[in-house]
Amino acid sequence: MLAPSPAVGWSSGGTAVRLVGAEGMRFGAAVRVTFDGVAAESATVDADGLVVIAVTPAHATGAVDVRVVVSAGTPYERRFTLPAAFTYVPSGRVDTVEPSLARDDGGSVVRVLGSGFQPSITAHVDGQVAELERVSAGELLVTMPPHAPGVAELSLVNMPGSPIEDSLPPSPVTYIARDYRYHLLISARLVDVMSGVILHAGLFHGVRAVTSPVDVPEEALLASLGGEFVAGLPLQLVDGGRDTIRVVDASAEDTTSSERALFGSVLSTLAGRGYSATRLALEGGGAAADGPFAFYLSPSLTVSGAPSDAADAIALATRVVVAQVVDHRRRRIQPDAERPPAERWVDTLPERFEELRFLAALTPVSTPASTVMVVRSPVDVIEGMPTAWDYVTEDAIVAGLSSRLRVIAKTDGPLVRPDWAMVDTIGLPDGLAYTSWSEFRRGNRQVESLMLYRPDERGFYGRLVDTATGLALWSARSLPARYIFSGLAGETTYDRAESLLETQPWYTWIPDGARVALVATMPAGADPDGWRAEAVLAQDGLISALTRSGVAVTEPMVVLYAGRDPSPGRTIHSEPPYASDPWRELRLAGATHILEFDVAPGGAETPMSWDFRLLNAADGSVNTQFAASEAGVEGQNVAP
Repeated sequence: MLAPSPAVGWSSGGTAVRLVGAEGMRFGAAVRVTFDGVAAESATVDADGLVVIAVTPAHATGAVDVRVVVSAGTPYERRFTLPAAFTYVPSGRVDTVEPSLARDDGGSVVRVLGSGFQPSITAHVDGQVAELERVSAGELLVTMPPHAPGVAELSLVNMPGSPIEDSLPPSPVTYIARDYRYHLLISARLVDVMSGVILHAGLFHGVRAVTSPVDVPEEALLASLGGEFVAGLPLQLVDGGRDTIRVVDASAEDTTSSERALFGSVLSTLAGRGYSATRLALEGGGAAADGPFAFYLSPSLTVSGAPSDAADAIALATRVVVAQVVDHRRRRIQPDAERPPAERWVDTLPERFEELRFLAALTPVSTPASTVMVVRSPVDVIEGMPTAWDYVTEDAIVAGLSSRLRVIAKTDGPLVRPDWAMVDTIGLPDGLAYTSWSEFRRGNRQVESLMLYRPDERGFYGRLVDTATGLALWSARSLPARYIFSGLAGETTYDRAESLLETQPWYTWIPDGARVALVATMPAGADPDGWRAEAVLAQDGLISALTRSGVAVTEPMVVLYAGRDPSPGRTIHSEPPYASDPWRELRLAGATHILEFDVAPGGAETPMSWDFRLLNAADGSVNTQFAASEAGVEGQNVAP
């Protein structure tokens, strides 16, 4: 009789042991097996009669004799004894897990008490491997890995990979969210100073758990997070042997020790990776840093310590959005309480950035242009100074478009210029007046297209303009799929206008080859502010309907809505030589026809209605008039 296999098993019994006879010995049907005189739970012979499978009974730990009785109870009965051939080892058992709580960021150590823990025992949390220290056969220390808040199962496996591998019953451990976390949000761009191309736009979100909102080792945290921030930058786009990285800080000149630690970490990490890097600050300190035009520096702007030669330099323009401890316990205790700005930013901005970046990457860029400048629409009125929400929105659009076009940096931040009215000349992303699109291109690195956007709470409205022709190529509202398919997007004036004007083919009365400029007029008795806000959306819907139908539309930022005084130095129609020729600027922009329209946006109870007048831009004569209304089936053509 050969040795049993396996030769070791659990004291609780239940181990299946193979017994094989020597030299091809066959076993009869009547076989009994005992372990230290205790009958096996079962003993069966395989079909060939060559192997006996015996299931061990429960027994105290230690080595025992194995006895096999062949042809038991017959005249041919034979007995075989294998001295100390099988060893019982203690069965694993978990008695307690203390504490039964763990932090969701990982690192919590729980103490497992029980018995029978073998030297090779392993631990898993919901299938994820956990670090384990075996103190003794009755005590384990398990370091819990990160896990989402909620109940998880801590499982132990005794002698994994062996024939007697034993998975012990799992124990529940509840993960809880850490009350205090230090959050660092940084919006940043990498810009090639010579070409103005934005190589990268992103939002960094670093998190560290802290034990208390006070006595936080902020400098050490920022030093660590600064290195993590640099690690996420696409530095493969930078020629380390040629380019100098200028880290442009939008903070005040009088920086705190924590800010110095952050940017010191950024600079040291860059130096450690072989890059030459210097830190620059905006002139004027906090006043300049908080201004609407002072976030993203153009290479043409003067910064403290900047060399006069801009060649072979990369600007890393940064703005710290959040750098503080957020109390997440407060949210759980008072879920309906108003959240402070830092908590609101860390909860919403990273998700918004990713959603808008994805949407911008899908925009219908069906133009041969290879370069684009991203500009917040001049008609989008911002109350007060721009916030982190504004900057992150623009960064996301830049990041998405960068996957398809080369995005050219502009001088200023999201507030691109002061308001202007219908009496002004051509529209202006940098606050300067241009008399033609060719002059605009000369002043903006010959950029070939212009992306005008207006954000809303869910997505953004976008319009692409060809700067060679001044034509609006398309207009669209971009929304994340979760809003579209859930029905939460909501129908805006834009959606109603686009739907109405695409289903009523009034645009068939516009001559082929016409280049149409849009001029909106306010209906009598309308509230100016309320009407303007809705008319902006309606006009975008109109542009979408026209461009989808193949009508060439001159970018309407050439002339906007009347009712505001012009800025000093702007052209005024009431003064010669413009008093008798109000459409001179439009002809300079290439328009052949003027599409004047009155729009009543309507509402839940009233239909939207449009009254159009198509004018010849040469002499102002009316070619035709037509109307469209949600209350009507078809647009009506009215004789001039």
